[in-house]
Amino acid sequence: MRPAVFLRDSWVARKFVTTNRAIRRRGAEDGSPIPPVKLIRLVTGVPDIQGFLQSGKAGAVTVLDTLESNGIRIAGGDSVLDFGCGCGRVIRHLNHLSVLHGTDYNRKAIEWSTAHLKFAQFATNELAPPLRYQDGQFSLVYAFSVLTHLPEDVQIRWMNEFHRIIRQGGYLIISTHGEFYFNQLNSNEQQDFRSGRLVLRSDGPPGSNRYCAYHPNSYVAQRLAHGFQIVQFVPEGAKGNPNQDLYLLKRIS
Repeated sequence: MRPAVFLRDSWVARKFVTTNRAIRRRGAEDGSPIPPVKLIRLVTGVPDIQGFLQSGKAGAVTVLDTLESNGIRIAGGDSVLDFGCGCGRVIRHLNHLSVLHGTDYNRKAIEWSTAHLKFAQFATNELAPPLRYQDGQFSLVYAFSVLTHLPEDVQIRWMNEFHRIIRQGGYLIISTHGEFYFNQLNSNEQQDFRSGRLVLRSDGPPGSNRYCAYHPNSYVAQRLAHGFQIVQFVPEGAKGNPNQDLYLLKRIS
């Protein structure tokens, strides 16, 4: 690790020590165990327990508010999947739903979730499909800040896989990097974005926070959401996933 990076990371780690200790002493408000800081950092980018809990709760509120505002009811026997669940950032706040599943690429995160979040069933997945679930198994799948870190072909394959595992008339909630991020792109990237093309930045391996995808709304509508109907689009509406756009999609074919 370069000296400057080491000093920065050490300062960030020290910044949250006192708050992290206090939260661990009193426990999380939702009553579930708190993951190790190394897993929290993997998910959020910083070793901040409070931020992990708050952003996860905001993500859960986003799911529930989106369903309620569109008159969608998750019944007692309906299965729900958190795709890219990590160490339970969002799913821990939805433990009142009846049949919960979570899956993630990171095996350490899934090992922790399996051991500590007993209200849900967890599994691992590879960077690309398939998943182990049955056709039409889920009434709802949500994937926050997942497609935002994958190559285009892998995104399309995952959308096809979501289409397979969601029942006819079921729903998919996703978040994307949209218009808010336009000014962070260079001139060529901005031109591509304005032309409705997906923009990719590969500063790290696919699936990592340093590999970023930026989705024009027209790209989602014309390419990504094939086989789905866009029921709702909320710019910067994915709470807990800063400034990401929110899409509620319905499987129609």
